[in-house]
Amino acid sequence: MIGKTRQITAFDTGAGPPRSILQCEFPPGEFAHARRLPAPELSPWIMHYWLVSWNLPPDVRHSVETLPHPNVQLVFSSASPASALVHGVQPSKFTSVLSGCASAFGVKFQPGGFRGFYAGDVAALRGRRCRHVTRSERRSKLCCPF
Repeated sequence: MIGKTRQITAFDTGAGPPRSILQCEFPPGEFAHARRLPAPELSPWIMHYWLVSWNLPPDVRHSVETLPHPNVQLVFSSASPASALVHGVQPSKFTSVLSGCASAFGVKFQPGGFRGFYAGDVAALRGRRCRHVTRSERRSKLCCPF
């Protein structure tokens, strides 16, 4: 059976195309990736926003390897289970397994840009994914390792 792969990529000229996906061969299904610049007032803290969405046939799972940049990211995912996580700087490549129909929206912070939003030592977030921390929760230990 010959399947179709539909890829849509959109980006602001200043944000540029995605650069950290290690392999770009996708199975049959639909994929979209968009990157947008923040408002000028937010650019001291935010590098860009990104959105990835996919719609794969029920029996298809696809691994995507990414070599992350040294930036903190806030990621909202509709994949099961839905989540909002702060991703600290990742020390090595990581793999995400895509299945079904879902999307992820991310805020990529400028280097050092997340510091104003986190009361702790941002270096302590290295290699970790943490539940989003509100101002009232800043003093608690909400981070957990991968």
